Amino acid sequence: MSILEYCIGAAILEGLVTELLAVALGLWRYRHPGLAVANIILMFGLVQGGLIAGGLSGGVSATHSLANIAPVMFMAGALVGLAYEGLNSFCLNAWSWSERPLVGLERPLDKAAAVGVLWGVVPVTAAFAAHFVP
Repeated sequence: MSILEYCIGAAILEGLVTELLAVALGLWRYRHPGLAVANIILMFGLVQGGLIAGGLSGGVSATHSLANIAPVMFMAGALVGLAYEGLNSFCLNAWSWSERPLVGLERPLDKAAAVGVLWGVVPVTAAFAAHFVP
């Protein structure tokens, strides 16, 4: 398998874990269960894992070069995540936040901003996982 395929797989796994934790903790709800699956495959896997992690880390070595581009991957993932969370908040309404606070945040827009930034973690961890798989 290629680095790109490993990045996509790692990001999909991250998405699955994230969505299962969100359900268990009651953090957000999708309008339709199929939207959660689409989010895992499209946003986690193809966008964050494929385009960002795979695209930016595909031609680098697993040690120093990967660490050098990690901040760029984080920023790209966070920018895309902020746009995605904002799009949902103002247009899509594909998911909604529960009344439960998220790390002390209570307003839906605050939660969306925090989670948008956290999207930056996905391509970084996916790239590192993909480069260190035997």
